[in-house]
Amino acid sequence: MTLFGGLLAGGGEASDTALGMFGLLFFVLLFVLLIGYLWISLHAPLILIVERTAVWDSIRLAFRLTLKKPGQTLLSGLIALGILLGTYFSVGLILVILFALLTALTGGNDIIAAIFAVFGVLILLCTIFFAFTASLLSIVHRYKTRLRSDLFPDNLNREGFSGGATPGYAPGES
Repeated sequence: MTLFGGLLAGGGEASDTALGMFGLLFFVLLFVLLIGYLWISLHAPLILIVERTAVWDSIRLAFRLTLKKPGQTLLSGLIALGILLGTYFSVGLILVILFALLTALTGGNDIIAAIFAVFGVLILLCTIFFAFTASLLSIVHRYKTRLRSDLFPDNLNREGFSGGATPGYAPGES
C-alpha cells in the first residue's frame, strides 16, 4: 500500500498509470461482486412468492440453493440473460435493417422516417416487456423442474411429483 501511495504522491506519468490501474481494479472487483450478488439473489423473489416464505427466509433459501446447485442456478441466470440479449439483438437488427430499407426506398423523406421511427420505438418497447417476461418464465420453469426438489426433497405436489402445486388450487373443485 505504501508503494502505491508513493506512486500517487510522486505525480507525473507513473501516478496517472497507477491511478488508472487502481480504477480498473476497483471496477473489476465491483463488477465481480455485483455478478455474485445477482447470482445468489436470483431465485429469492421466486422463492418468496412460490413458497410463501418471509423475506429473509427466501434470501437464506436462495443462498442455500446457490450453494447446493451452483451450476444449475448459474445456468438459469445465463439462460435468462441469453433470452434477453438475443431478443434485444435480433429486434434491434431487424429495426436497423427495416429503417435502412425504408430510408432508401423513400429517398430520405424526414416525415416518413419520423413515422417509422415512432413505430420502431413502439416495437422496441413491446419487445422489452416480452423479453423480460420470457426470461422470468425461464427462471420459474427451471426452478420448478430442476431446483425446487433440492430445497424441499420430501414435499410432493398433488400429482405425486416433487415440485410445488399452486396454493389453494384443487383440480375438479368448483
